[in-house]
Amino acid sequence: NPVTLHAAQAGAQVRELKYDHGPGFALDWLTGWTSLHARAAWSVEVVTPGEYAVELLCNVREEDAGARIRVSAAGSSAEAVTRPFPGERIVPPNRDRREDASMYLRTWDRLFVGTLKLRAGSTTLAVEALAIPGREAMTLNGVTLKYVRGP
Repeated sequence: NPVTLHAAQAGAQVRELKYDHGPGFALDWLTGWTSLHARAAWSVEVVTPGEYAVELLCNVREEDAGARIRVSAAGSSAEAVTRPFPGERIVPPNRDRREDASMYLRTWDRLFVGTLKLRAGSTTLAVEALAIPGREAMTLNGVTLKYVRGP
């Protein structure tokens, strides 16, 4: 506790989005969130039922802030509005230090979305944009769930 569902783990449950680095990069993130039909989802096995705080690990350009995002699972949902946090590019020490290094990491905002009430068992956790006032809703690195209290 907490647990992070990384973008790379969404796999086949990604609709109308693309991975920044392409297949095979375990720390990759989702980009191209320009459509209200876009969606990222994860298969989740809830062991301990209860209330979970939800945060998005995301980057949002200044001109794209204000997108309304919903996270839902097992009939429970929470919404938040994005804020500017463009993040910084980080070249890992084991990589080429040139500016055009192809493999890099980023710093991520932790956007609190709200809480979800989850029952024990298998479910799907989904992230979708309800409004995109700019060019792109966000760049998504993952979703963090933290157990808050029992049912």
